[in-house]
Amino acid sequence: MFRVQLRALLRTGQHGPVRIMFPFVSGPADLQMALALLEETRAELRREGLAFGEDVPVGINLEVPSAVAVADLLADEVDFFSVGTNDLIQYLLAVDRTDPRVSALYDPLHPGVLRTLRAITRAAEGRGVRVSVCGEMAGQPLEAVLLVGLGFRELSMAPSAIPRVKSALRAVRVDRAAAVAERCLLLRTGEEIAALARSELRPEVAPTQAARAARRATG
Repeated sequence: MFRVQLRALLRTGQHGPVRIMFPFVSGPADLQMALALLEETRAELRREGLAFGEDVPVGINLEVPSAVAVADLLADEVDFFSVGTNDLIQYLLAVDRTDPRVSALYDPLHPGVLRTLRAITRAAEGRGVRVSVCGEMAGQPLEAVLLVGLGFRELSMAPSAIPRVKSALRAVRVDRAAAVAERCLLLRTGEEIAALARSELRPEVAPTQAARAARRATG
């Protein structure tokens, strides 16, 4: 089934932009196996004389903590990272976010989560790999600003979240978001991080009703 999927993706690549992303990669061995099968599929299509996309970008969904720990090694093999925050956070914190008995412990602002995300952007920046974020974290205005401060520049979210996140990002300079994010990385608890981020960014992230009215009046 995997070969059939790879073949279909490569064939689709001749008609327009398409990317191949491998999910749940746990380390270089997984990635090397997947890339080997991809190359075998390319060779098979060449032997059959069938057209396909020769330069389809290949990336991975970073959602397993072990993969994050070797992100620098994985970055040497791919064109992009997509960080799946929903799964990554629950695996990092050993919390099933769908289980009401423990879901309250699921914390996107946990210091371990923020430090892990910063490690990803550093690994990507050092090797020129594009990196994006998908998951509920990217759709929250305050968290989205912190993600930008941590070095992310591509956020994927539900359409309904776009207006609020766009408004928050437009209200904050990147260098200010980076400065606040760096301060948050030094804190010990998610509560402390949330308090600092709200204190430093709330006026910009959540403008008052009067400010919104003024913008509409002048807009």
